[in-house]
Amino acid sequence: YFTSIASKLNECDDGILIEPIPNYKDYLKGSIEASIFLDACTTEEIYEIINEFSANKASDIPVKALKCVSSITSPILEKFFNVFMSVGVFPKILKTGIVSPVYKKDDPQKFDNYRPISTLPIFSKIFEKILYRRIYSF
Repeated sequence: YFTSIASKLNECDDGILIEPIPNYKDYLKGSIEASIFLDACTTEEIYEIINEFSANKASDIPVKALKCVSSITSPILEKFFNVFMSVGVFPKILKTGIVSPVYKKDDPQKFDNYRPISTLPIFSKIFEKILYRRIYSF
């Protein structure tokens, strides 16, 4: 019954005119030519990102050690990161940080005298820099 009301009102000569419902496609916008595409990362790019890290920054793996083996780890990370980008996933393991309390001042027995420091996985930082470069250049 309710689906036929509009058509019956349109047929009525009482001066009530109800426009037909437009097609849903009328509301869809055309394709966007400037859509983002995540280019695959390269071993050289990962190697460069690793070597840009400061050795005195906190990380789950010492930056100095990672720099020493970056020529070995870069090709492996390249494969992982390219799969992550092609699938469109930022793995949960890379989102998990370790929160440690760091003493600020005064009485060390009070919790208020500590501040939280979150140590994120170094591989997460590398992947974020790869994504940042692509998004920023867009």
